[in-house]
Amino acid sequence: MDESAQNVAPYSTISSDPNRRSTLIEASAHVPLPAFEAHIRDWVDTILTDPVFEGTKVILITPPPINLSAPRQDDIDIGPVRRRAREEGEGEREGMGFRTYVSKRDYAEKVMEIARSYEEISDRVVGLDFWRALVDQELVRQGKALGRDEQGGSVCDEDALPGCGLRAALEFARGTFVDALHLGPLGYDVLTKELLALLISRWPELSNEDHDNRAEAETEMHGARQEI
Repeated sequence: MDESAQNVAPYSTISSDPNRRSTLIEASAHVPLPAFEAHIRDWVDTILTDPVFEGTKVILITPPPINLSAPRQDDIDIGPVRRRAREEGEGEREGMGFRTYVSKRDYAEKVMEIARSYEEISDRVVGLDFWRALVDQELVRQGKALGRDEQGGSVCDEDALPGCGLRAALEFARGTFVDALHLGPLGYDVLTKELLALLISRWPELSNEDHDNRAEAETEMHGARQEI
């Protein structure tokens, strides 16, 4: 293997979604958070310590959110007590849909926590908060971003989180998801852009410009050798 190939290490993306099999999950249907963390750490530790993966870089990608519709108004007579509760949003947070939405956020936060712990000890691991990237972009589009938090993420009324299914929330833009769970073209576009930006910022040697400069230098060196 030539020197230029050795300078550009391979990378591995780990994108784990504990709720992938179903959009709406019961509390016992997903991988428990401690087991989820243990599995990811086992994968990362293997890549960092096994000689087979020497130099391999690791990108931990969070699961995305889901895209739920807000409760629909209808003409069915559900009685004054239930109608008042629905109008006030009572019970929506206890529903399976919103609990699934929050669960996805919890697992996304855990992925980023794991990534940060490795970033402190290795330059080969980085986290991509795909959940936050999708939500932030949509909050800005909807004009519901109220500012930025310490990590640079958008601050908003939690009841207005895109796709959370609460009465004050709107769905993601058409094309972000093809249904409540699966990403659409716009969703994959966000993932691609975020991934490339992270790769270049974290490991500049992977950028096209750096690769082109290195190739040019090698060409000049090869020419100099021929002249000798």
